[in-house]
Amino acid sequence: MSVSDLILFSTGPYILASISGAYVLGRMIKGVDLRLLGTKTLGISNASKYIGFWAIPALVFWDVVCKGMLPIWITRFVFGHPEEIQAVVGICVILGHNWPVFLKFHGGRGIATVYGITLSLYPPRLPLEFLVLGITSLIGKRLFRDGAVGTLIGVTLLPLVGFFWDRPVPIIAMLLGILVLVLLKRLMGNSRSHLRKDIHFRLILNRLVYDRDIASKKDWIQGRNNLHES
Repeated sequence: MSVSDLILFSTGPYILASISGAYVLGRMIKGVDLRLLGTKTLGISNASKYIGFWAIPALVFWDVVCKGMLPIWITRFVFGHPEEIQAVVGICVILGHNWPVFLKFHGGRGIATVYGITLSLYPPRLPLEFLVLGITSLIGKRLFRDGAVGTLIGVTLLPLVGFFWDRPVPIIAMLLGILVLVLLKRLMGNSRSHLRKDIHFRLILNRLVYDRDIASKKDWIQGRNNLHES
């Protein structure tokens, strides 16, 4: 891996992923900033609520295909680079999506893009990681009535699935790095300004498990931020 390749295949994917489709659509179509509405995230669910259901296929295409799949496929099939550089591309895509330079590093959660990255692992082998992530997300939403819990379980399992599915070491390292970045984003994101000085175990646990400062999603969206009531 040359220095020039490392620079090109890290900055390029990061800049691409820094373009938030949810933010652009919200501004262009509705004139709103999704970071100030609902869950205050740039995710597909929040975008569909405030932009419209039609935004879902557009954002899935952008986040899953354009950000998650294509950069790694182009790196592999067009440039012929090995798994080491493909792993760098995957990590930088999540960095760009979660901490976009164009939005003062206030981005999404990267889960849709993670789906795309897991799909990019095919070929040669079937994307078992994609299936595990999807199934655990659905089961988690069914059991806990909260998709964030299932997503946490699915993302946590990715490195293990990659290991037992006999993925190359760089790909397993990429999946582990993605897990770290997703957890870090949960810890850092969705915080209310008046709670930032009151960091304690329950707040950290809520952010990791529910991806918000309080357990109740309804109260969170409505702006009821009293941790002692959740």
